[in-house]
Order: sequence, then C-alpha cells, then structure tokens
Amino acid sequence: MRPMTVALQGNSAAAVTAGILLMSRARRLGDRLEVLVMGDPSEITPVLGPALVWSPVLASCGVGQRLESSAVAIIPGPADAPLAMCLHPEGDGPWFEVDRAGKGVLPATRAWISLARSRSAADRSLARALARLVEALGCPAEPAVLDLLLGAPAPPFTRLAVAVQVGRTLTGAGEQPLTHHLRPALGELPDPLPGPCTAGGLAAALEEGRLQALLQRVADPLRADLEAGLRSLLARDCDHPGAGLLACQLVDVAGPLASLPVGGLLPPLEPAAEAVAQAFGAGLGAHAAERDASQMLVRTFRFLGGSFTDDARYPVSIPGEAPPEGPLERWRWLCRSARRAADAADTLWRRVTDPPQ
Repeated sequence: MRPMTVALQGNSAAAVTAGILLMSRARRLGDRLEVLVMGDPSEITPVLGPALVWSPVLASCGVGQRLESSAVAIIPGPADAPLAMCLHPEGDGPWFEVDRAGKGVLPATRAWISLARSRSAADRSLARALARLVEALGCPAEPAVLDLLLGAPAPPFTRLAVAVQVGRTLTGAGEQPLTHHLRPALGELPDPLPGPCTAGGLAAALEEGRLQALLQRVADPLRADLEAGLRSLLARDCDHPGAGLLACQLVDVAGPLASLPVGGLLPPLEPAAEAVAQAFGAGLGAHAAERDASQMLVRTFRFLGGSFTDDARYPVSIPGEAPPEGPLERWRWLCRSARRAADAADTLWRRVTDPPQ
C-alpha cells in the first residue's frame, strides 16, 4: 500500500517543523505518511547559534544539543560568540545575550572587567570587593553571569533567582538563604531613588543620606564593601566608562533584596526559567561548527523521510510570519513559528486520520 502524501507550503521553518511532527507521529503509530515541503531548503532563513531556550517543539525536532529528559534546546556556535537566551516558555519573550569570551556584553560588565584588569591596585581591589558582594549572594563573578544578573530583561528578583540557580549549578554549592547577610528592619524602608536610577541621582542619594536605611540592612563587612564600592564606581565613571551604570544596576538588584524580611524568600522560578538556568553551563560550553537551527530542522526532516518539491497538488498552507532581520528577533520568530507549526500539525493530523465524511 502506498503511503498517504501530504504537501505543505508557507513559512519554510514552520512547514518543515510541521512535517517533522507529522512524520514522527505517524512512525510512532506505525502509519505510512509521506510529507513534501514546497521550496528550496537552501533558501530557508538561517537562525544561527549559540542559543539557549526552553522549547519542547524545537528540542523534539532535533534542534541543538539536548539535555537528558529536558525540553531545553542548546544550539552551539563559535566559542567567542555571545550566547542568545530567553527565560520565557517556548522562547516567546524578550531575548538577550551573555558573554562567552571573557569580555562582557553589557557596558556595566565591561566596566567590571576593566577594573579587574586595570594596572591600578585600587581598581583591582574595588573589583575584588564587588566580586565578594555578588559571590555572597551565590552568584559567581563571571562575565556571563554578570550579564545575566545585571541585564536580563526580567524583574530584579527573577534575575537574581536565575543567577543564583546558575551559581548553584556551576559551582555545586549548597542552598543558602539570600537574606543571610541582612539585618532586621524596623518599619517600612523608604524608596531612596524614585524613578529610574541614574549615576547623578545615585550620587545625590549617597551624599544626602537617602541610601542609609537600605545600607543599614546589610551586615558588615558586606555593607562597607557595598557603600565604598558605589562611591568608588561613581568616582571612576570617566576613567572606566560604564562604572556609573554598574553602580546603578547593582542598586537595582540590591534594593529589592534589602526590602525582604530576614526570613523572606525569592519567588519561585517558572519551569522554563529554571530549566534554562540549569542548562546555562552547557550553553556556555556548546561549541561546534554546525550552528544553523533551520538546517538542523531540515536534517531531521530528511532523516524521517521528508523531501522538498517545487510543485504539488493541493498543498496545505502552514501559517507563519516573515522573518525579521535582527538575530535575537529571529530566534523569537523561529520559536513562535515552531509553536504555531505544532498547533497546525495537530489540526492537520486529525484531518488526515479522520477526514470529514
């Protein structure tokens, strides 16, 4: 008996993904299904790694290296290329990058590295003091972790929780309450910096004493490191561009943490963010020549027996959007296309196996 044939057209990445899912389902059920995708596989929009995302659809379609029993897709890339990441399920949220070359992606991280590698002993001492502050929270003072902690597009508590989970995964350190270094607070803490934090506003708050209530919650010796570190960073903003921004971003993280009660806890991470945090180290070490997620889909499609064609009778259209230009926007586009392809494949499967009478 000849296999049933289905032809797909539309968004190439979505059509290939839908084809993979249809053929995978047919194989599991012992059915014979031939899938054709209209178009040239060499013209499919490239989506280049390295990247790290929680996407059950992409992971099940053979995209990237996959951790055991995980829906995380880890796409390799050049060792010095930044790692693209998303903390949202299915990659349908803001994407960002973290460093893999020891330089930092954010200006604030680069300022930190500049201090640590400075010829000045005072600069290097300041960098070590700032590292002690971050490591006291359980976050390794590494460029990639600092990019995540200071710049991920998420609320401060989420960034901190993800960075702490990354630290535990990378170092194997046991769980320690983040409020271990806090003193009890009497009454509600005032907001010392209403509105966005700026270097000028932070300097004024320090001079006027508006940060004292927050600083007094931090136990010594970390309190001395924090206060002296903020003042020193603001004073070095001209010699080390980004130092003032680094001070503001540290306050953005430390402020909400200092508002917690002594027995307080960070909010639990969503499963997608926790899975990405646990795979962070693997993402940093994923180096390989093959890094095009679109071609990984094509390879899986062909392995399952799918093929490409220029013409077909009665093709089924798979909905999708035109690919954007930016690399991070393109990753979000691919994840959204894969999710829509999975939904379309479910609908199409029901039509193939149980056609209307």
